[in-house]
Amino acid sequence: YNEFLEIMKNFKSQEVDTPGVIDRVSKLFHGYNNLILGFNKFLPDGFKISLADLQRKDAEYARAVEIAERAGLPPPPPGFFQPRSVQVQLQQAQERQQQAQQQQQQQQEQGQQA
Repeated sequence: YNEFLEIMKNFKSQEVDTPGVIDRVSKLFHGYNNLILGFNKFLPDGFKISLADLQRKDAEYARAVEIAERAGLPPPPPGFFQPRSVQVQLQQAQERQQQAQQQQQQQQEQGQQA
């Protein structure tokens, strides 16, 4: 509740623009689509959060969690999704995993030759 009031206070004082407040409220209420959609009543004309947008973000987040888990990384916090950072972390994790596999293979081959 207090976090929501803080977001609204920052929005009213114009410290946060409309897209920023949409992003923050969406993160705060992640998983509670009815609350997020109800927030449309407070948005100025021309701005609207749609169910399709929320479903797309939920799918992106689920994919980010899956990628992080496969890479042995901690999942991003709920409502937080930065595709670029997840991609970079995934790439780095995959490179480390490939290097470890190559080293393991080399060790096995050396063991078989001895």
